[in-house]
Amino acid sequence: MTGNIKKSLRKKLNSCSSILVTYLPIVSPMKKSDVNSPFLTAYRRAVTHSALELIMFDIEDWIKDGADLISPDGRLRKFFPCLFNFNGDYPEQTLFSTVSPLCKSFPMPCCLVPADCLSECGKSCLFWGVKTTETMTRSFQRCMAKRSFSEVVQSFAVNGQVPFVRNAFYDLGPRFCIHSAVTPDPMHAIYIGIFGYHLWGVTKGIIREVNGDAGVDTVDSRFALVPNYPGFNHYSKGVSSLSQLTKKDFKSIMMQLLPCVVDLVPREVTICLRTFLDIAMLVSNTSHTCASLDSLEGKLVEFDGQLDVFRREKDMNFPKMHTLSCFRRAITRFGGSDSFGTEHMEATQQFNVVKAYARTNHKNSEEQMIRHVTRMDKVFAIRRLLAGDFGANPDEASGPQKEKVVSLVSAVSGFYMWNLDSHLPAYRGFEQKLKRYFTSRILSDGLLLQYQTLKLVDYDEDNREVVDFIRITAKSQNSFCIYRSLLVKPPPMELGLAGTTLFLGKPLRFFAVPVEGNGNMLFALVQRYKELPTASQNETGCFILKPVTTAGGFIIIPAAAIEARGHMVPYFQDGQEGGSGQVYLNPYAEKYIWASIGSSQDAPHLSDSEEE
Repeated sequence: MTGNIKKSLRKKLNSCSSILVTYLPIVSPMKKSDVNSPFLTAYRRAVTHSALELIMFDIEDWIKDGADLISPDGRLRKFFPCLFNFNGDYPEQTLFSTVSPLCKSFPMPCCLVPADCLSECGKSCLFWGVKTTETMTRSFQRCMAKRSFSEVVQSFAVNGQVPFVRNAFYDLGPRFCIHSAVTPDPMHAIYIGIFGYHLWGVTKGIIREVNGDAGVDTVDSRFALVPNYPGFNHYSKGVSSLSQLTKKDFKSIMMQLLPCVVDLVPREVTICLRTFLDIAMLVSNTSHTCASLDSLEGKLVEFDGQLDVFRREKDMNFPKMHTLSCFRRAITRFGGSDSFGTEHMEATQQFNVVKAYARTNHKNSEEQMIRHVTRMDKVFAIRRLLAGDFGANPDEASGPQKEKVVSLVSAVSGFYMWNLDSHLPAYRGFEQKLKRYFTSRILSDGLLLQYQTLKLVDYDEDNREVVDFIRITAKSQNSFCIYRSLLVKPPPMELGLAGTTLFLGKPLRFFAVPVEGNGNMLFALVQRYKELPTASQNETGCFILKPVTTAGGFIIIPAAAIEARGHMVPYFQDGQEGGSGQVYLNPYAEKYIWASIGSSQDAPHLSDSEEE
């Protein structure tokens, strides 16, 4: 896989941006008790690097002398292959890179952080010193103690052991430095590793210690009340007893956890988890600036100091904790974290291994698998060639960035303005509010067309559609929207969420107004939700809001003012388990919302006495 291919192409199996080179052998233990044996670990490394040497032998001349290839512009250029990056979980990273005798003292594949300092995630790899081919080769030579490699092999063989193996990449020069190519994996490091295997378990233990089993039952009942939201799993039976969770499960729990547990755990736990959520959101950004990277580094230092509350319950000194400090350097060198990681490779494994093996008769399966994958690569290449010839390849589309498109779908009925019950606060002054947007006469004598769903079509950096829907349903917390006040008439006098121009509303009606000379104009009747004062907020990082029930709390806004859907979580800390009408706006559910308003909360909310 080459690094100068668009991320949108790189992640697709049918884009021909990745090619299966070979299958590596897997060494499995005969007994379960031998899984973590030193002998098996050393033997696995010996087999893997012996296989890598055979693979690299075919391109050794290219690596040293280069290869003459014709560039797309028709010129003949000399091409030197290099190892761009290596994506894998920590066991795979150590298998391919950390093969020196010093690995027990410095277990990370990318830097020289001591084994007893792995939990200090506020210190980057540059602080400890990075590993390179040259430095690791010198350390390997020192461990040889001026003995030849054959002597060392013989001494290990006498004891029935496998010697340490020289890394297969070390003889290929600095362009194939495996230590520089290793990248941190967000899926295994953040969601499954640190949160799933450590923070989540400790948090449940703290809840049970403080509140007993009733506290865990409370968490389960609260998660069951959290409304469905795209991208998150819904847990109608709770989360405490779940097993065999995936990355999506851990992410769903992590992003919705704080509103459900803020009153069940000590304040220090909430603040630490919130900082960890901020780190996860910063790492997941697809584009970065120096300011965002500095913010990430600052959050890591904060998290390192706040982690003591978890260190008292469990040892937090493990390799994936240090992986957090590797993200800034990796993002600076390779781009956003969606450019690397194992999520795409997991899908590739399904295609190249699982499905390919299923197509064989399970006899001499390797040759059949290679033929199947090679045939499918040729099919994908032909399809792309034909699509390119006819200009029908959507992945190659270019042009200016497209703008957001808002439309109404699922027409319900028509209604007349004078038929609305003006005694209800929602419809009081409806006609006057609507006429503020018009200079021309409204047609159809006040007949408006009502719709059930608003469709939001936005575009990413590659002009690919990102579609979302906001529906008005019987479930009251399923339809909240974030709207911008710049298009609202009259403009609100107060500031929006976190001092921005963004406001939260609950749509009650979507409707289209026929206007002379302008076709249909799209609007929404919205009930406003107002952010509580700072003293009434808490440390979750979510905004606590309450509905405005007076006549001024119901406004008409253009549909074009709606920016995104809002993820609402009931306010469980009102003594009624969310029955008071107050809600949390969860900014962690959407990157756009968090970038606009969530990151504005640089510190936990303080009470009035603490502010003084």
